[in-house]
Amino acid sequence: MKKALIITSFLFVILGGIFFYQKAIFFDGKLHVVFCSVGEGDGIFIRTPTAKNILIDGGPNDLILTCLSKHMPFWDRKIDIIFLSHPHEDHLNGLISVLNRYQVIHYVTEKVENRTILEKAEKQLLAGKRLTANYFSEGDKIVISKETQFKTLWPSKEMIDLRLRSTKNDNLDLNGFALGQLLVYKNFKVLFTSDLEIPVIDRIAEKAGRITVLKVSHHGSKNGLDKTVLNFSAPKLAVISVGKNSYGHPTSLVLNLLKNAGIKTLRTDQLGDIELITDGDSFRIKVN
Repeated sequence: MKKALIITSFLFVILGGIFFYQKAIFFDGKLHVVFCSVGEGDGIFIRTPTAKNILIDGGPNDLILTCLSKHMPFWDRKIDIIFLSHPHEDHLNGLISVLNRYQVIHYVTEKVENRTILEKAEKQLLAGKRLTANYFSEGDKIVISKETQFKTLWPSKEMIDLRLRSTKNDNLDLNGFALGQLLVYKNFKVLFTSDLEIPVIDRIAEKAGRITVLKVSHHGSKNGLDKTVLNFSAPKLAVISVGKNSYGHPTSLVLNLLKNAGIKTLRTDQLGDIELITDGDSFRIKVN
């Protein structure tokens, strides 16, 4: 009995040590933005200074789960907000796995649909979890804390209404209605562009103004960046979420635009997960 108590006490000490160590690592009072290495797709995990877990898209596979397990403490199984930028497979697939394995509090997306089997599975899963999708458009925002907020810059309500009244069912056209969002934490700003294309990105870059980090649109597609975007936003860092693909992403056009503008550029296909850690003024980069 005494030996069992000693072993039990020892285990509690070990587990307690792990708990406090992870707490110190994961809850440091800073903003963490992780561009997850999910292949040819988008999956971005954010932990706010107030310890809120936010996920933008889930990538094309279950690799998003690996990213979450690396960047969240083992006991934390809650995602406070999921943003689905638009229902294409390379953004939605991984979210199905996340919804099955994590407690999700809020689910935000745009209103345009593509009526695929995958999207039907998403809706059935949301219904099973008793989650109601919140449809965002230009002007909507979420205030996380006094210093941290998400601003939705696209799509406009007018464009959504036109699309919903249309009889056209073009799956590719969904890119133009994806959520364009600005994350603001003090002086640190990240522009998330999903798969939007020029000239929409010109418009949201003008609305966003000077930013710190640009998530390059559509994995570095030739239609995802131009000089106008860089002139409006003047980012210090650009991140391209990309994997092995047959589309030529990222294109030499986009890479040269960034290089000629003197903007440091990081790619998930080369570096794996790209984590930005900031106090709201300066930031550091961690890759793994």
